[in-house]
Amino acid sequence: MAKTLIRLIAIVALIGASVARAQDETAAAPTPAAKIDETVFVAGATGRVGSRVVAQLKAKGYTIRPLTRDLEKAKSEVGEDYDWVVGDVTDIDTLRPAMQGVDKLVVTIGSGGQSPEAVDYGGVKNLVDVAKEAGVAYALLVSSGGVTHPEHRLNQMFDNLLIWKFKGEEHLRNSGLKYTVFRPGGLRDLWAPGDYGIVFMQGDLEVDGLLSLDDAASVIVECLTNPACENKTFEAFNYKALEPQNWRKNLNYLLAD
Repeated sequence: MAKTLIRLIAIVALIGASVARAQDETAAAPTPAAKIDETVFVAGATGRVGSRVVAQLKAKGYTIRPLTRDLEKAKSEVGEDYDWVVGDVTDIDTLRPAMQGVDKLVVTIGSGGQSPEAVDYGGVKNLVDVAKEAGVAYALLVSSGGVTHPEHRLNQMFDNLLIWKFKGEEHLRNSGLKYTVFRPGGLRDLWAPGDYGIVFMQGDLEVDGLLSLDDAASVIVECLTNPACENKTFEAFNYKALEPQNWRKNLNYLLAD
């Protein structure tokens, strides 16, 4: 009886080792992503978040149409293996030809020293209006926490930055497009993807939380195929979690606008 039990334990151990080896071999040689029959237009594709979004979209097999004002800079800093389109969000006529045939729009733009009125509101308005003209099905806008607090220090520091961002949000919400307004916490590149969980909040509460750039990009890419994100506005922050990847199911509990 004892020998039989020992033999059984040994067999189970061998099976477990074989499964582990098979999993390691599979992980070492991943299959290429199947092509997804959707074209995603990414405005702000050379930025800290946008560049990560296009990389994740490429890995998942999407057709990507990233927007840039400087083609050579975009190719050198982000990559040549993208169907770059040249345009300026403040010039609506440069956006119309680029948006034709697009299924979904991701907006990760920021004024970055330009006028927040011209970029964070005017640029968003132009992108949304052209997307609607072109028959785009869905738009995701990366905004910011604090946009409903006019007294926020960022308004004082950066020419009413958050006030203009909120106006951009409102234009998207009232556009008739399916949408998501995503307000990440303070964006940082301090930890590896998946090291922390992601908590979602709503109501633009005054919370000083952080979110990694890679996690921000992951939330954006997830929302492109997750109906639980549609017509919702929410904030997101990192936190230490036992099971960091469980954040996706928590999108189901968000309330629609």
